[in-house]
Amino acid sequence: MGTNYYMHLGKDGDDEVNKIFDPVHIGKSSVGWCFSLHIYPDKGVSDLNDWEKLFCSDNASIRDEYGNVVTAEVMTDIITDRCFNGNKTPGNLMHGQAGPNGLWRHRIDGDLCVGHGRGTWDLFAGDFS
Repeated sequence: MGTNYYMHLGKDGDDEVNKIFDPVHIGKSSVGWCFSLHIYPDKGVSDLNDWEKLFCSDNASIRDEYGNVVTAEVMTDIITDRCFNGNKTPGNLMHGQAGPNGLWRHRIDGDLCVGHGRGTWDLFAGDFS
């Protein structure tokens, strides 16, 4: 189970303005896994530092897939302050490897997962959710 997060380009999270703009996928938080951070290298978004600058933009608001507003600080914590104390099942070995803080980390395949962040996030390119 996981939750997707999106950056909306409307002013101050105004619902009417947000309906006009397509949200930009930030990434997905899944239990037991490093955060799947969606990157857009062709648009200058290649790692968490680039996202953090965007989170603080005057015209951006962050929401989860259920419409809940998330502050820039909370979004950063969701990405960087992760751990897992559950069982790591052998089935996960096909798609993952041991990561920091007891988490699974996605295997770099050069297609979807293109790298590992410096902390508890992996870098994903292309469409996923």
